Amino acid sequence: MPVCSMTMEKRHRDLITSNRVKLVREMFTERVVSKMRGGLLNESDVEDIVSEESPREKAEALLSILPRKGPRAFLAFVKALREVQSYLSVPFLKAADLPEIREEGDDSNDSGCTELSENSRVNQLPANVHSRLCALLDAAHVFGDNWERVYKDAGLPVDQIDRVRSQSTPTDCTLTLWHGRMGSKATVGTLLSILRNIPRTDVVEMLQNAMQ
Repeated sequence: MPVCSMTMEKRHRDLITSNRVKLVREMFTERVVSKMRGGLLNESDVEDIVSEESPREKAEALLSILPRKGPRAFLAFVKALREVQSYLSVPFLKAADLPEIREEGDDSNDSGCTELSENSRVNQLPANVHSRLCALLDAAHVFGDNWERVYKDAGLPVDQIDRVRSQSTPTDCTLTLWHGRMGSKATVGTLLSILRNIPRTDVVEMLQNAMQ
């Protein structure tokens, strides 16, 4: 009789391993941990992770604990990662069969058919619009009017901007942090106002076209 495994499936362990360098470099581990706290991670696990000194060490600690937390650990991790830094979850969503997450995607930016309006939250941007927005604002701009202006004008904490700057897609990270702090107040309408003030008329036009 087969024995029920209490460890993570090998294919899921392999996915984490193949993405480990990027996760260690870019993951906001404490925010991911807070999403998993009290469920998959107990207080001892949390203490072991957050007591590490550097962000990289915290990430390493979490990734080392996950394979020992059973077959449900991968799903819980990807769900938390998707909420905190959606772009980091993309390789897992593409490679793994996770219908539980896809079926919960009613307010995520993974859907390409979301009806977009100024009242939409920034985490509800359709995938193609989100990708185009990140491409436009991640790129260096002659006057520096890129994601950093959006970050500052959205009132996000200055002491975290260097960490955001180090991410591969700082615009995605900015939108994630903004929605995490402001919730329903982080709307496309507010984003448009910020972009008009910068001004980035090219990005404003792209968003307006997406709402037509």
